[in-house]
Amino acid sequence: MTIDRSNKGLAQNTAFVLAAELLVQVTRAATIFVLANIFADEVFGKYVGILALTTLLAPAAQWGMNHVGVRAVALELPFAETWKKVTSATSIGGALGTVVAVLAALVLFEDTSLVTVALFGVAQLIGFNTAQASTMMTEAHHRSDIGLRINIAGGIMRLVLLGTFFLLGYDDLFRWSLFLLAGMVGWGLVSAVQVAQAFGGAFGLARPTREDLRNGVGFVFVQTSSSGQTDIDKVVLGANGLELDNAVYSPGYRIAEMSTIPLVALVRASYAEFFRRGSSTISEAMAFARKLTTLAAGYGIVAGIGLVIAAPLAQLILKDELGEAVTVIRWMSFIPLAKGLQYFPGNVLTGSDHHGVRSWIIFGTAVVNVIGNIIFIPRFGWQAAAVTTFVAEFLLAGGLWAAVLRLAKAERNATTS
Repeated sequence: MTIDRSNKGLAQNTAFVLAAELLVQVTRAATIFVLANIFADEVFGKYVGILALTTLLAPAAQWGMNHVGVRAVALELPFAETWKKVTSATSIGGALGTVVAVLAALVLFEDTSLVTVALFGVAQLIGFNTAQASTMMTEAHHRSDIGLRINIAGGIMRLVLLGTFFLLGYDDLFRWSLFLLAGMVGWGLVSAVQVAQAFGGAFGLARPTREDLRNGVGFVFVQTSSSGQTDIDKVVLGANGLELDNAVYSPGYRIAEMSTIPLVALVRASYAEFFRRGSSTISEAMAFARKLTTLAAGYGIVAGIGLVIAAPLAQLILKDELGEAVTVIRWMSFIPLAKGLQYFPGNVLTGSDHHGVRSWIIFGTAVVNVIGNIIFIPRFGWQAAAVTTFVAEFLLAGGLWAAVLRLAKAERNATTS
């Protein structure tokens, strides 16, 4: 099929991705806020820790094959075999990731049901990962209208299950893990069928090539390090028994993170384009990134100011005991600007076959983040998590841009010599 790579196509694709991402993030936020009010604070803190753990493992569980699939679409490689590889990696990797999640929970969390962790693992690492991979394939084809339909189905499933859980008066983590399992696995199946029907994908097992594995390792490295930037603080809070800190930090962080939805939509809609431009020259990809970063940085400043001003509105959706989330939101108001500065130089590196450089930069900043969390969270709680995140996010943005500028300069020198 012909992919529309024009500015109009990018704008249309971004609009569909934005609508889909809004739906996903709003339903995820609704889940967080409803459960924050239903669960006891300690139970909600445990929920946040388990959710962060499975989210942290999600990239490795897919072996990066979702990104390998986007690359294959961008380079116009046969899709049917690619889709088999993506679904095979997601199913098998998700099962193995669930085992790892249970073993990690056994070490990290006290008084936590391992069965509950396993149910969360299957829901997130197989169900949600399949849905995510499916939407990425629609975006790579510039058919995010299909991705929007996939996310509408997932949003409806999640809200129906959340409403049922609330109306039945349940307030325990085990029952919610059963509800989550049903919703995420159902969403994954619907998503996979939609992609197979739309683009001629096929189901079944397929062995990845050595090149797929090489590329996949790079994507796993980057995505796991990025996930560590976002979720390791919640895992460390839970591992130190700071469930109450987790209970206020997670909703506040979630609200700040929701402000990046327009940025994420633009990143995902333009992602495949970086492979096309990067296959030519890194300078061409960098010029594209500069235009998008200018938009993203302007939005990030406005969004950050909006978070500071509107933070007290969080009290309308959270119970009084979680009122400190207002302070968390203000502390985390830097997130949209930091993300806006780092997304596109990172995609320049990936699209121009310098993914390894991106991997090491992200890994380095993730190490800074992890060490800071481990040292300071036991003493200062969520405040340490916020400050460490600030340092790591802007360090990452600076490192990515420095690498892109250095590589572009080397390319120009090689051309003129």
